[in-house]
Amino acid sequence: MKHVFLSNKNAVINIYYHNEEAQERLINNITDIIGEDEVMTKVQLRYQHDKERGILIPQNSQVAQSI
Repeated sequence: MKHVFLSNKNAVINIYYHNEEAQERLINNITDIIGEDEVMTKVQLRYQHDKERGILIPQNSQVAQSI
């Protein structure tokens, strides 16, 4: 995982999490790898069930029906 974060200094990395506990663990692990300043600038944590930016789309949603 470290090589992904360090491969491109200008990259912004989206990481999806499923609950607050997972989010906290991700932040701690990534901070250990690249440092707190880099986490704030390079990493965007997104809730996987977010209706606009998430990766899991509910089956009943209009987005799912249009696919």
